[in-house]
Amino acid sequence: MNQTRTLRKEALIASWANSDWDDVARFIGPNAHRFASAWGKARDKMVKAGGGLVLTWCWPALFFGFAWFLYRKQWAVGAVLIILPLVVGYFFSVSAGGGAAIFIAMIAKSTIAQDAVTKIAKIRAAGGSDAEIAAAGGVSVIAGVLGGIVLVAELALAFVGAVMDQQAHLASLSNV
Repeated sequence: MNQTRTLRKEALIASWANSDWDDVARFIGPNAHRFASAWGKARDKMVKAGGGLVLTWCWPALFFGFAWFLYRKQWAVGAVLIILPLVVGYFFSVSAGGGAAIFIAMIAKSTIAQDAVTKIAKIRAAGGSDAEIAAAGGVSVIAGVLGGIVLVAELALAFVGAVMDQQAHLASLSNV
């Protein structure tokens, strides 16, 4: 088990060491230049220190959360960011709120960079072309729009719920 984990980590470090910004930019697609610093920091940390969390800042991830990840074709992250708050709120009656949004904004670009490096390494190992790298990454405007619609619906439901709670509270005070 530990040997397998060690081999995976070594492969990941090798992927980062062999990663090329041109490939990463091709994978990321629009506004790739905004990821250059995050990629460079993550690459340095991975190659020199063997890993670690790289924190940068991403305003779109702060304001649009899962919709931004869906736009960036990060399906698993987007799904988790949609479902996890609902599950946590249902079972524990709490909300992570702003703290979770700030954390997501801090790891968003390095998450995209990590995904890019991992997928590019697999594509290149299979003899893939630049066009295959571009097709594997990029953005999905449709997913971004649909994610935005879901985000607006969630915010509307939260607002309606808060108004209903306030009305119920006021009604209970007037009955006293």
